[in-house]
Amino acid sequence: MTYFALLFGITKSLYMLGTVQCLILALFLFLSKRNTYANRILAAWVLLFAFELTQIVVMMLGMRETNFYVSFDSLYGVLFFFYLRSFSYGKGFAKTDLLHFILPCLCFIYLFMTNDNVGAYVGLGYAIFNFLYLRRYRKRMKSQLSDVDRINIRWLYGMTVYQLVMWLGVLAIVSFMFIFSPPWNWFLPTLSYIPATIWIFLLAYLGLAQPKVFVVHEVEINHTQPAEHHDVDERLKLRLLSVMDEKQLYLDGNLTLSDLAQQLGSSAHEVSHVINQAFDKNFCDFINGYRVKEAEQRLRRSSDKIISIAYDSGFNSKSSFNHVFKQMTQHTPSEYRKKFAELGQRVETLPAE
Repeated sequence: MTYFALLFGITKSLYMLGTVQCLILALFLFLSKRNTYANRILAAWVLLFAFELTQIVVMMLGMRETNFYVSFDSLYGVLFFFYLRSFSYGKGFAKTDLLHFILPCLCFIYLFMTNDNVGAYVGLGYAIFNFLYLRRYRKRMKSQLSDVDRINIRWLYGMTVYQLVMWLGVLAIVSFMFIFSPPWNWFLPTLSYIPATIWIFLLAYLGLAQPKVFVVHEVEINHTQPAEHHDVDERLKLRLLSVMDEKQLYLDGNLTLSDLAQQLGSSAHEVSHVINQAFDKNFCDFINGYRVKEAEQRLRRSSDKIISIAYDSGFNSKSSFNHVFKQMTQHTPSEYRKKFAELGQRVETLPAE
């Protein structure tokens, strides 16, 4: 058996298995009772890929003489954007969203007229757009939530980056296929489906082994524009400092910008503006600054376990506490406690005058 025949057979088997996996995953997503809209968008993505992969399998089995097949490359990025938006802000479909389908429609027309697929360029463009969209969402989270780890979007980042790399790989393969002679010049484009097939298996693992990643957290993130720049309201600033010291709102691990604004009798925009301009911080860093100071005092004065101090100081997880604490003090909680314990011992051993 030649190397080409072996690789061809392995790829064909992988795609056949991937097609079956697509159907199982799509069924799982459609039947999911939570986050229905977002999961059905993702299910549509999976079904489109299943249809496209089926065409490739049919060609590899020799059941079709032509190499022409319908590609949905231009649609994948659009659908994933709708999924991200639903997951982040809970937004459904609006009439203006039809504008997103203009480029895919043009790609389909061009495909049927020339048999030349340019959808991968649209896919790459949307992968970049989706990555920037998530970065912007993360920034808004930090401006409105005191614990951004409350909403875990790391896996969304992972999927978005994976798609970005995947499209770069697809375009690289398509660009260099012409320098190869038959049968490699025909076979190489089919290899571009391997990254997406692996992605399907990863989605299946996340869906079946860790289904919580497909659940939207019930936390409202406003997507309105920030307040315009103007002078800081000094009275609101003083009220803010007073409330933080007296009521210790930062001890609430689920504190949001809206909660703080309600305590101050002001709007979230105004409070956010004061925090940004007067303290040069976002809401998350502002609140975590108080929490770290609280934790520092507890680490110096008590022998409680670090995890207990983390929760008592307003953090919702040890990992989040360790990350924020080291970021603000350049020490881990354990290092900080050890440092001050050693300092106390040195003070005790100093000779009396």
